[in-house]
Amino acid sequence: MAIIYTYPRLLNPTGEELIVVSDVNNQNATRLISINDLCGCCGGGGGGCANVFKTVKAGGTLSTAVGCNDELEFTSSGGTVTITTPVDGTVNFEVAGGGGGTCPITYVLKPVTCSLGICTTNEIATEWAFTCSTALAPHVGSYVYLTNQGELVFNTGPSHGGSPGQTCWEVDIWDPIPTARTCGECCEDPATIKFTSCDGAYTFYSDTISVGGASVGDVFNITNVNYPGITCWTYQGAEPGTAEAATLFGAYGSSDCVCCTSDFRVYTPCGGGDEFIIDATAWASVDDFEPDDCIQFKTLVDDGWACAEFTECVADGPATPLYDVEASAFSPCCSTPACIGSPYDYTPCAGNPAGFTTTLVAPGLPGAAIVGDVISVSSGGPDAACYTISSSTDPVTDVTPTATAIYC
Repeated sequence: MAIIYTYPRLLNPTGEELIVVSDVNNQNATRLISINDLCGCCGGGGGGCANVFKTVKAGGTLSTAVGCNDELEFTSSGGTVTITTPVDGTVNFEVAGGGGGTCPITYVLKPVTCSLGICTTNEIATEWAFTCSTALAPHVGSYVYLTNQGELVFNTGPSHGGSPGQTCWEVDIWDPIPTARTCGECCEDPATIKFTSCDGAYTFYSDTISVGGASVGDVFNITNVNYPGITCWTYQGAEPGTAEAATLFGAYGSSDCVCCTSDFRVYTPCGGGDEFIIDATAWASVDDFEPDDCIQFKTLVDDGWACAEFTECVADGPATPLYDVEASAFSPCCSTPACIGSPYDYTPCAGNPAGFTTTLVAPGLPGAAIVGDVISVSSGGPDAACYTISSSTDPVTDVTPTATAIYC
């Protein structure tokens, strides 16, 4: 028999080749076994390894199996691991999420400016900051301050248009959804412009109102039948939307509307005296967001009603102690006769002609009349109307009657 290593080598085994072995379980009887059977025996037991890897290279570092059935685990600190097998047989490991496969979750930091206690988030994407830091995860949807290497991070500067020292940021998740558009569609100007109410609670779009050279933030006097009672609207620029019927009062720049972002506002008494501050939320008829041009007020319970004209919004109080405040429709406020002088009741006498039977509340006294006088007023007919004058604590609602005689 030739020496074994002198036999020709089999370079293309199929697994069906036979090997002579001694069966130790059968008195060492000589038996044949195929290579496939032998490999199967080694893989499933008999001292072999059911699962084994030799080395795995990741980032230049080799990971080596310690022994049989060693486990190779792939983990990600911020997302899931996706394994794909391209055509060439290599294996790709990708972390699911944004950032080109390198950032599990991309967080966006939006600059926030604060004025009169109102936070306004900058929605211009070119001025946002993006990060993968998982430290922001608990703060999504809320506001934060940021420090970098112990220094406070400011979000304002010439490009942000904010006042110096703004340090507030809103945290959100960057997860954009694309919609295919042509170049022409992208460059087409929106056909509508957007307006929001002073408190930001309501929005409408218009394709008929012209605001000339207005800037975003300008306020206009507009009526919209869908929002009765709201007359002051803030211009937000061109934006696609469903147009609604609306009417602009006066040309661009003529609006007297003011949007107050706080509850406190200053009024000046029409008859002179010191300015005072009211808290708009404290009085039922006073508008919380659009300041009333004119109000009537009492300082003490026995005082007569007096008028005051809106001056400005202020950030905070304290509010001036007043007994009562009511919104007034008088316009213009301090040049309206009803707002000049103290109020008086003009009580109709019995037997007055029709149209002269209701008590009037009017400012001032006609001619030389005094409280207690009974005056005669022309009714336009053969019979005069008579009124008895007394002091009033009611709000002014009428114009002082013109007396034709002091006594009736």
